[in-house]
Amino acid sequence: MVRHSQLLAMATLFVITLAVLPERIQAHPHFWIELETRPVMDSANRVKGLEVYWLFDLFYTAFVVKEMRTEGFGIDEEKLLALGRSNLENLRPFDYFTDLRLDGGKLEIATVERFETGFEAGKLWMRFIVPLAEPIDPRTGRFSYAVFDPTYYIDIAYAEPAQARLDDALAADCRANVEEAAPTSEAISLAQALDRGATGPETLGEMFAQRVRLECSQHP
Repeated sequence: MVRHSQLLAMATLFVITLAVLPERIQAHPHFWIELETRPVMDSANRVKGLEVYWLFDLFYTAFVVKEMRTEGFGIDEEKLLALGRSNLENLRPFDYFTDLRLDGGKLEIATVERFETGFEAGKLWMRFIVPLAEPIDPRTGRFSYAVFDPTYYIDIAYAEPAQARLDDALAADCRANVEEAAPTSEAISLAQALDRGATGPETLGEMFAQRVRLECSQHP
């Protein structure tokens, strides 16, 4: 029950815009984030974290701009940074909406230490690195990762496969394959039935999530 309350609070932080834009679609999802990712490598060419870039949709951006306008019609940078910190603090219990796995087992992550945020083409963006508790070698196992809101209140997706980026060192012997989501008809019906005040089951978002699977030459 506590976890569901935390998820609802997290959703409320992102979707307070709904009160401002009452004509938004009622079914899940309510907001959209365009995603880019990049595994971050250490000096031994192991994955030590995942860089995540979010480009928020115009509706959420509109709310942020409205709340953070200065008298000179600029953006209050301190408020913008405070929003980013608040979002990340609320996301920590949910692994920042990331799911990193090696040979099917979920990898432990550490706390995000730094982030950047700003505006691009009129939309709010945020970039942060989710560190692994221990680095892993993707060539010795099947490494995969996904980024999703577990309740599917927010849709987080790559607009194109190339947004699942790799460093040159990793791309030399690995490639990132984006596995598209294949939700069941039951999952689609459930998402459509959930209104903006409802919290879906924590298993719903993964059904709509793309997953990147790293295929490296040293691991058939």
